[in-house]
Amino acid sequence: MSTTADASRRAGDLLTDLNLWDTVLAQLREEGFSQVQSIKATAERLGVPLAEAKRIVHVSAAWADVRSANDRFHQGLDEAASSSG
Repeated sequence: MSTTADASRRAGDLLTDLNLWDTVLAQLREEGFSQVQSIKATAERLGVPLAEAKRIVHVSAAWADVRSANDRFHQGLDEAASSSG
């Protein structure tokens, strides 16, 4: 498997506008990159903060099949943090 930097460079070669970024994310996922690696590549390539990169990956069609599970996980973290405070 390639490094995140390699993925970022390849993504730059494919990227002509934001509408194509989902294609890039799908390719990265197909190659075995994790969501975290996809977020990092998105932040590096698009020059956006990590929070924005996370949002872009989260709402992408490439990662839509895990979106509900991720939402439940984050909701559980929020609830745990609220109840422990």
